[in-house]
Amino acid sequence: MIKKLFYLSIMWIWANLAYATVSATLNRSQINEGQSVELILSSSDKKTKAPDLSSLKENFELAGQATSQRTSIINGVLSSQYEIRINLIPLKVGTLTIPSLNWEGEMTKPVTLTVASASSAIKQENKEDGLFIEGSLSASEVYENSELIYTVRLYDRMGIVDGEILPPQLEGAEIQAIGNDRAYTDERNGQTYQVIEKQFVIFPKEAGTNLSVKPAAFRGFIFSPRTSGTDRSLLDPFGFPGDIIYRGLSSMQEEVFVRAEPLSLTVLPKPQELVGQWWLPARHLTMTEAFQPNRQEIQVGAPLTRTIRIEAKGVLGTQLPDITMTDGPNFKVYPEAPQKSNAYATSEGLIGIEERSFVIIPLTASSINLPPIALNWFNVTTGKQETTTLPSRQFQAFGTSNIVQPIETIEAPKPEISLSPYAEENAWLFFLGGLCIGLAGTFLLFFFLMRQKKHKKKHLPDLYPKR
Repeated sequence: MIKKLFYLSIMWIWANLAYATVSATLNRSQINEGQSVELILSSSDKKTKAPDLSSLKENFELAGQATSQRTSIINGVLSSQYEIRINLIPLKVGTLTIPSLNWEGEMTKPVTLTVASASSAIKQENKEDGLFIEGSLSASEVYENSELIYTVRLYDRMGIVDGEILPPQLEGAEIQAIGNDRAYTDERNGQTYQVIEKQFVIFPKEAGTNLSVKPAAFRGFIFSPRTSGTDRSLLDPFGFPGDIIYRGLSSMQEEVFVRAEPLSLTVLPKPQELVGQWWLPARHLTMTEAFQPNRQEIQVGAPLTRTIRIEAKGVLGTQLPDITMTDGPNFKVYPEAPQKSNAYATSEGLIGIEERSFVIIPLTASSINLPPIALNWFNVTTGKQETTTLPSRQFQAFGTSNIVQPIETIEAPKPEISLSPYAEENAWLFFLGGLCIGLAGTFLLFFFLMRQKKHKKKHLPDLYPKR
């Protein structure tokens, strides 16, 4: 029994030593959904490496971190404390555990955090205080891979300092912000609100009924009075408009989080009776072309560039198919890479754009016939498949009827450098003259150096006079 107690005490001491120099604490143990919490990692020893935070990503979003060092002297003893402060945003509600973290071989103790749900009561309280958010869908029923517009409006009369609108979420969907944010005022129940409006486009990838769209939310900071009953006239003696001085002197930032109500959605599958393999749901589609040079007669071997442009409303540029052209019996086609992009207009919505150019080279003097190009797409407004077609085009190539051959590059022979007969006969004279000039230069240099040496010696002081 005594032996067991001894081993247990050793294990207890060892476990406490493992946590002796590093610790993990939270600046608060309970928060509401959407609010952030600060995790503080402390160490009495200086660490050269960052702690392993990968285990936090399952339940938290890491929103930034900062490091600091504190040095103190107590009773003549110098001590230092190293800290890393990590801003965490919970991804779930309920009781969340921050597990033990490894910081250069030392482990922290687990810490728990309680995250309360943003209930309807909290939303109603925010609405009465002057901050709430609303979301709406452009339709409650759409086809898979077709456009769905989500509009969110943030109503504020509390004074937002900073923050961000979090996008809606739908499992298996592609979501992105479109257009520019709008700011305006609106009246609600006799109160004037500042409104921020933002739009997102959603492309559901899977069919289903009563799908839940997780609504957009706002996370940020508002002005919150520090003291109650402050006379604003005393803080605003110069008559500045609004609450500028009051907010500047008697307010602080308060973290807030509001979420819109969830919405349901039905996503229809693509019809089975479609013709072709490409599923392209759009509200409208146009296809145009341009030629350069823009004339009916072209020279054999000269390039003719055909540029095709597709514009589809309610479609991403990446959804558009790649237009193709093939060689003909008397011409070659060299396609360029397609250029795909997106545009947005308030009245038109999202527009997917594709441009692709083809360089056509006539090989013989004959008629060039370009076949028509057809594109099948599904009109989500009418619920029917449509086909947009570019008509066939005809050009006349003139010039030689032979197939154009590539021009061969002929390398010119390198010239041979040779001496003239006069130079060959008198080469020894040039050599002898050069040798004489070199000897004369050497003699003059030697004479100049000797004269300089005598001149310096003449003016040197007599350091050792004769006795």
